[in-house]
Amino acid sequence: SLAAFQNFQARSEALAASTAHLVSSVPSLEAALSTSDARTVEDPVADISSTLAPGTLLVVGDRTGQVMARVPAAGGISAERAAALLRSSLAQARSRDWWYGNGRLYQVFLRPVLRGDVTQANLVGWVALGREMDRTLAEQVSKLAGGDVVFSYNGQPVVSSLDAAAEQAFAQARLAAR
Repeated sequence: SLAAFQNFQARSEALAASTAHLVSSVPSLEAALSTSDARTVEDPVADISSTLAPGTLLVVGDRTGQVMARVPAAGGISAERAAALLRSSLAQARSRDWWYGNGRLYQVFLRPVLRGDVTQANLVGWVALGREMDRTLAEQVSKLAGGDVVFSYNGQPVVSSLDAAAEQAFAQARLAAR
């Protein structure tokens, strides 16, 4: 039902936002980002990523949005694409956004990383934490919503609960509607 889906969505987003907040508050990450050295940032990012759910995207940038580390480093969004998406989200002052790269769609939550007393707002970097929209999630949402689900980007299906023929028909119908 729609109510069940909306409840699921609200809880999922609240959990993701809370997780991003927790990640941005890890003292070793705060300290590493204050050095402005990408190699120093890699260790706390590796530690943090080992505690996250499989398939989670983690991008850590310095205060200007330059990517210092990302997980997964292979198979996910490229470093260049992650940097462009991070800068775009920051320029638009978004605390959450949709990122697409390498054929994958992520719902991303962004948080500042502050060093020391948060009331002084000493910004040392940014954390972007994203969940990939994959087939398993599409099927879960489909069951909750009581119908098929398609996650698309620029009108093209990225992942869905549809079978291959129905997904292709959906894509063709979207192209014909343009």
